[in-house]
Amino acid sequence: MSNALCPKCGHNFEADAPISRDGWHLDPAAGRVVYHGAIVCERATFARILHTLAAAAPAIVAGEALLNRVSGSENSNVLASTISQMKRAWPETVPWPVESVHGRGYRWVGGS
Repeated sequence: MSNALCPKCGHNFEADAPISRDGWHLDPAAGRVVYHGAIVCERATFARILHTLAAAAPAIVAGEALLNRVSGSENSNVLASTISQMKRAWPETVPWPVESVHGRGYRWVGGS
């Protein structure tokens, strides 16, 4: 898999340590997503996507950068499918922390 680099600053999102933001703790290496102390999911792909968005907030992250975090595929349907899977698996009691920005990518909103 290639590195997921920010197209603007070249930051390597894959090298990031766990971060805490807006009540969330995102650990891409462990594949763990925690919201206010409760584990929301333990799926590496989901954790990498959310970590990438939270680290870049409030900027919009291009779908291509997120796709690099999901797989080495160049097929944008892979990302759309993964986001759809995330939404279906997401607990109803936990706010969805992602906003889709049509034609531009995705942005971390922290579930607000």
